[in-house]
Amino acid sequence: MSNEEPIRAVYQVSALRALVMVLLFLSMVISIIVFTGGDEAGQERAADPAAMELSSPLP
Repeated sequence: MSNEEPIRAVYQVSALRALVMVLLFLSMVISIIVFTGGDEAGQERAADPAAMELSSPLP
């Protein structure tokens, strides 16, 4: 029984470390996608004169 406990502890630590790495990676990827997607959408909307005409109120 004393031989199984250290192995189990090592597996738990490595699994926890892998889970933390995956969560950090996913949060980084999601933040990059959100920031770049929002910037690209804003630039396209600002560069499109027809979209600006449609968004402006009619006189």
